[in-house]
Amino acid sequence: MATAKILPGNFIADAPKYEDDDGEDSPEDLKDRLDGRGEPPHNGGMEARLTALEAFAQDAKDRLTRVETKLDHIEKEVGQVKWWIIAQIVAGIVAVLGTGIAIQQMTVATFQGAAQVAKDATPSAPAAAQQPPIIINVPSSAPPASKK
Repeated sequence: MATAKILPGNFIADAPKYEDDDGEDSPEDLKDRLDGRGEPPHNGGMEARLTALEAFAQDAKDRLTRVETKLDHIEKEVGQVKWWIIAQIVAGIVAVLGTGIAIQQMTVATFQGAAQVAKDATPSAPAAAQQPPIIINVPSSAPPASKK
């Protein structure tokens, strides 16, 4: 029986090449490898390995389907969370602006109120009531007294 060995090559582009002692592949050599009496890759465990790979491929397909479903769900959740975060930021900005406006209005009202209190506290000159004019009678000059 001839032994086969794998020669180096690009296993993706071209299939592996085998040589036995006489340098040619005979139908018996191919039958030996396919029937499980030869060396890999065509040994007797090929059917079992192929079955296992097909089962693995089906399992991988099922898992990928579940992952895809979860990713769709995650995408929806992230979209909702994104809008919630934006709403929270806008609410914070509105609260800060509202507080600033309220503080400004309270300050203006306080100063206006203080000005009114100060205005009310200063005594104003009371309006002088019209008093009758003061009349001073000055006696007229008397004729010089005669000396008798």
